[in-house]
Order: sequence, then structure tokens, then C-alpha cells
Amino acid sequence: MTDAKKKERIKNILSTDGLNDYSDSDLKSLIKHVDTHLYFLGKQYKIQMSWDDALFSWFENVYSMIVREINIPFVEKLFPDKRLTEVYLGLSDTWYYLTLELDKEVDVKIAFRKYINLHSRANTILKFIFYIFYM
Repeated sequence: MTDAKKKERIKNILSTDGLNDYSDSDLKSLIKHVDTHLYFLGKQYKIQMSWDDALFSWFENVYSMIVREINIPFVEKLFPDKRLTEVYLGLSDTWYYLTLELDKEVDVKIAFRKYINLHSRANTILKFIFYIFYM
């Protein structure tokens, strides 16, 4: 499947979730996310899977889980200089590398807290309020 078709498929599935603030660079990154998900699914289940099936699995099992965490009131206050897609990509990478670092599954909330600590430009009071109500 060509990258152009992959981009269209990603745009279609993201539009169901209302996410449309992505750039061409974001779409290329998301294609890599799905390609990586496809690789790990094949390795884990030892089956050949289509890219479309991997896209659906990625959307349900990775993307949706992360978006539930970041799709909260005032996330834009925590990251005023980032688009929601950038926050998704950053959190996704943080979650992945934290899992590797700790060599175990990590709850996405823990990864989000780390991402906030590393990348949010919000003041300490706003972060504290966020932790109380959303963590």
C-alpha cells in the first residue's frame, strides 16, 4: 500500500474521533506508528496481518487509550504551544520508551505524568490541579 493511501486511511479513522489538527509530518509519524504496531502484532501472534487490520488495532488499542488521557478539559493550558496531535505523538513516544526503560508494561497515566513533567510549560499550580482531578 502506498503512503498516500495510508495517509488517507489514517485521516479517515482520525476523523471519526474529531482529530483533524495534524500536519503532513504528523501523518508520516502516524504511519510509522501503525507500521510498528503491525510489526509487533505479527511478531506476537505469528500471523500475517493487513495494514488496514493493524490500523484498526492501533486505533482501538493504542491511539484511543492515549487520546482518552489527553482529551480532557484544559490540556491546551498544559501545552499551549502544542497541537493535540503533537501531544499524542509525544505521549506515545514517552509511553513506549518508559516501558522499555522499566522493562514492564506502564500505565498510560504514569507516562502522561512524565510527559507533563518533561514538556509542559504550565505553572506548577496548574499541574498540581491537573494531578488532583485527572490522575
